[in-house]
Amino acid sequence: RMESPEYCIERGLVLPPAAFIEVVRDVTFQSDSGNDIADREENRRRWNRFRGKKIVVEGQIRKVEETFFTDKVKCIINAHGKTISARFDSMSKREGASLAVGETITIEGDLSERPVLSDIAMDHCVIK
Repeated sequence: RMESPEYCIERGLVLPPAAFIEVVRDVTFQSDSGNDIADREENRRRWNRFRGKKIVVEGQIRKVEETFFTDKVKCIINAHGKTISARFDSMSKREGASLAVGETITIEGDLSERPVLSDIAMDHCVIK
């Protein structure tokens, strides 16, 4: 399928809305069958589908700030009804200061397991 997350990820294409929502659904999935062993296995299976993958997504900047301990630039981005905590490890503060809230950007970055209040986290992001 040309609109599947795997197809887009393999080719470095911007994820269309349905593919992005599928990625978010799988990396945030929490099984609750009452069987802890089966739940952990199902959660791991879903997350592993996209573990270590670099994704490209377009969204609107909602907030620009510095990360807590590292003083790196971080943006909260709205994309297709979901939020992304995007960390720009190589972006200077000067570049970060030029980003405008409400601006639509396309970012590429690695899916991250770091805990965030957003729907998903991405690290090592760059603006495409």
